[in-house]
Amino acid sequence: MNIFDYLLWRKDLSFYQSELNEIDALIFSVISYVEYDNIIPSYPSKRKKLYRKCVDEVFKKTPKKEIKLGLLLPNNILDVAEECQRSERFGKIFVSNYINRISLENEEQFCAITYHINDTLFICFRGTDDTLIGWQENLNMICEKTIPAQYDSVKYINKVASLYPDKQIIIGGHSKGGNLSFYASIYCDKDVQKRIIKVYSFDGPGFFKKKLDKEKYHRIKSRLISYLPQDSIVGQFFDLISKKIVIRSNARGVNQHDALSWQIEGTHFIREKALTHRSIEIDKGITKLISSLNIEERQKLSGEVWKFFSKLELDKLVQIKGNYRQLIRSTTTIDRKYRRFIISAILIFLKNGAI
Repeated sequence: MNIFDYLLWRKDLSFYQSELNEIDALIFSVISYVEYDNIIPSYPSKRKKLYRKCVDEVFKKTPKKEIKLGLLLPNNILDVAEECQRSERFGKIFVSNYINRISLENEEQFCAITYHINDTLFICFRGTDDTLIGWQENLNMICEKTIPAQYDSVKYINKVASLYPDKQIIIGGHSKGGNLSFYASIYCDKDVQKRIIKVYSFDGPGFFKKKLDKEKYHRIKSRLISYLPQDSIVGQFFDLISKKIVIRSNARGVNQHDALSWQIEGTHFIREKALTHRSIEIDKGITKLISSLNIEERQKLSGEVWKFFSKLELDKLVQIKGNYRQLIRSTTTIDRKYRRFIISAILIFLKNGAI
């Protein structure tokens, strides 16, 4: 059973009849990857719109068959949104406060949506999309500094909470969206933090634990929960700071990051006892590789990769398709030391059969 089976099974049940569960939280995180620019009311505002109408406008704006979410994002996310549109459970909820910020200057990709579920706000942060700047921002995480999207996640939750002062709050996101969910819940205002019921991270990377504010973290720690597929790679990056639930996927290696491959039973994911040997060995290898560089070297690596991206003169990963010769030629612009680092990282994945 997967997300589509779940949507068909639960489509007639409202959130009044059956409260939000972990599968619903994942679905909200998955459909956040759809482009809702100029469709969902923009942040910050108290204006709301029926989700059903939003999806209808997305496909009126651009026919579904012509939409490409990217090189790595599965296009059947659009099918999930369409099934949500048809269902009573998801189609009749309201959405608001959409923001989709791409900043080359700040090296930032940040997107968030607020879903209104009865007396609760589900604040969702989008994971990394197809923009090259989004992938550059991910790499900046190894520099042990706060990235712009993390700062903006805190501002976002504080502002939205102030717009709806009587609402309880749930937060969630997939991939980088999970990381932002945890960061926002830790560093938001104390009175906002008290209103948070639960925070979901779906295969989201962790943190350098020594950099966290211990007092703020311990106030919210019991409400943080991470879901990792058994071959998890992204969710193993950096330190895990929450309760961990390992779940089953019908994919392999890096493809398990695709949440549509996660297996469901009833209103829960199918649990696995532990992460695979592959996941553990990749985590060890990548951690050792990153540790071989000091902070200055990590910053230099990040700068070299950004220089490489800039030479490509492309905006999105999907544009690389058909431009592989240009991609290979451009790698020569990367300093030899850091080119070796990138090759070593790729070899770790290959050695463990993850790609």
